[in-house]
Amino acid sequence: FQLAIMGKLSYRVYWFIASVFYYHFLAVMFGAPFFSEIGGTFAFSLLLASLTVLPFLYITPFDDLNALSFANFLAFPSGAASYMADLAILGSYCSAVAVPLDWDRWWQRWPIPGCAGCLAGAGLGLAVWAGGTAAVRLTGGASKKNRRRLD
Repeated sequence: FQLAIMGKLSYRVYWFIASVFYYHFLAVMFGAPFFSEIGGTFAFSLLLASLTVLPFLYITPFDDLNALSFANFLAFPSGAASYMADLAILGSYCSAVAVPLDWDRWWQRWPIPGCAGCLAGAGLGLAVWAGGTAAVRLTGGASKKNRRRLD
């Protein structure tokens, strides 16, 4: 029994490490510096994987881990984690606007804008989920379809 749990935990660790390298690859493909700022790019991908993949690994039951694939990992319906993951990715993408500006400010250097956008997007995702859930519950409930999506 304990060996089976350790096997499932190592599977979760594998998913997390794979997602860190996947996000690192995507960041480099979208223009992040590879050789000059490899530590910053790795820190950004570690933060992005922590905010997008770890919540799914935490809420997924041990038996369902085999059903997950990396292609549909972010499409897994789970309420708060889904909102947080989607908006964290969107926030980090939108924050790249600040990088090429010619102002030479400290907050424009890589990976500060990407990390700030990722954190802001994740916070906004949690706020949107909490606001939507509170609005539905305050108005007297929701249909079974909407209740399942919000929880």
